[in-house]
Amino acid sequence: MTTDVDTTAARTGTPTRTSTALALVAGLAVIGLLLWRIDLVLAPVLVGSVGAACLAAGLWLVGRDRWEPIARGLAGLLALPVALGMLFATVGTGLLLAATFFPVGSRAELAVLSLRLVTQVGVVAGCVFAVLGILLGLRNIVDKDTVTTYFWVSIQTAAVPAVVGTVFAAGAVLTGRELGPRFAGARLLDELLRWIFVPGRLQTHLATLLLFVTLAAVMVRAAIGALPIAELLGDRGTGETDTLGLSQLRSVLGLAGLLAGIAGFLAVLLELAYQPSDLRRLLGLELYGTLVNLSTAPGIRSLLVLTLVASTGAWLLGVGLQRMATGSARAALRRAGPFAAGGLVTAGCIVFGQPITNTFVNEVGGQLPPPFNEAFFTYASAIIDFFGASTLVIVAATLVLGVTVGLLFVFRVAVFAGYLSDETAGYSLASGSLFVAAAFAGTLVTEAWVLFAALVGVFFVWDMGRYGTTLGNEVGRHATTRDAELVHAGGTLAVGLLGVGAAYGIQRLLTIDAVGQTTTAVVALVGALAGIVFLVMALR
Repeated sequence: MTTDVDTTAARTGTPTRTSTALALVAGLAVIGLLLWRIDLVLAPVLVGSVGAACLAAGLWLVGRDRWEPIARGLAGLLALPVALGMLFATVGTGLLLAATFFPVGSRAELAVLSLRLVTQVGVVAGCVFAVLGILLGLRNIVDKDTVTTYFWVSIQTAAVPAVVGTVFAAGAVLTGRELGPRFAGARLLDELLRWIFVPGRLQTHLATLLLFVTLAAVMVRAAIGALPIAELLGDRGTGETDTLGLSQLRSVLGLAGLLAGIAGFLAVLLELAYQPSDLRRLLGLELYGTLVNLSTAPGIRSLLVLTLVASTGAWLLGVGLQRMATGSARAALRRAGPFAAGGLVTAGCIVFGQPITNTFVNEVGGQLPPPFNEAFFTYASAIIDFFGASTLVIVAATLVLGVTVGLLFVFRVAVFAGYLSDETAGYSLASGSLFVAAAFAGTLVTEAWVLFAALVGVFFVWDMGRYGTTLGNEVGRHATTRDAELVHAGGTLAVGLLGVGAAYGIQRLLTIDAVGQTTTAVVALVGALAGIVFLVMALR
């Protein structure tokens, strides 16, 4: 017995080819139609679409089993252009339109142009996310595991520039001058060592002393739990290791750390609420002097820091040995991929920091109208001189990667909450975004047929994507189902065009006053009900 189903095709929910092609053509046609009728949005949509393509590629990469460490590293690198494309499509569009529309001559014109700016940004954002949805729907690559994995990959990528940028920025604040990548570590280390071991003896430093006590107690407790101390000590002849003493010691250290943390918090409040002179009068000269000597004693601080460093090293050693015993080289390389990507991003920011800042300042300042551009150039120059170009670019890269993390978090919530299902997440996003773009375009486009055609495309994309994905899940991507898909597409298109034709005819009647004003509400209500009926029929 013969069958039309390709039994070698994996039934993974990937849409069939015909439905994929039809949804792709319809989605791009709607986007092209909207961009054709709206000015000044083509370039932002193209740049934003590149970011959308990078996001789709990153989600595809983190789902690959082959060359997993390299794939995750590449996905981490793609997290940067994802955010850059999305930011240019939204914030960049606003700046470009502001430079074109403003300044204005009257308040009424200001309101009109402001509304137009917002609507055009909405059209751009809708088109970009529609492109993203179409790309995700081509292979149906969005599910809970994929989105969660890329979310954490982006966080790990952003961790490296975040740490380096914090070090550079903190060093500039502590030293009062730009550190630069060459001397940042040495200068910051010098200031940090002075703050730890030789604080000023003109006031108490109980808060920092108790902080070191808390950290030392916590890390000693963690080191005892990570190292095989009980196994090394042996037993008392019963054949079992003695863990009671170690458990009691860890409990004591945990309690000591908690009490020191509470006392440190109270010390912070005390030292912030009172000036040194007021605190001296409150405590008395003798007690105040004792607290100053105790909290600034280099020996006590050195002992606490030594304990903290040793216990941290022991904890890292214990955790590392456990990971080596239970893990694999492949898993270690997989985790290292995103951090390596973050290192490459950081190195690029250091090397190209100066030209990047110069280009950014000139472009943004050139788009702003006077006198805002003059103020922007003044403040930008002062900030660059203080922190340095490399530091600012690294911090900016961290914030940009944070945009990708935030976007993936929203996707994660939407998928887990069921707003985007695993079966048709891409096409649901594409149709919803196209609808948003068409709705915003309704305030800018005067031709009713453009909006009606866009709405037909919206529901056609959703229906064909859903139908193709369901069909691919049931019979496989390569099954011979083209005739059935074409019949389904023709039915959906016919119903959609019938509903649009009725709505367009009613709109034309109302425009030429063929319907009296007293019956306008009734006609609108009937048209809305008919549209709902046609919509339900199309979705079926």
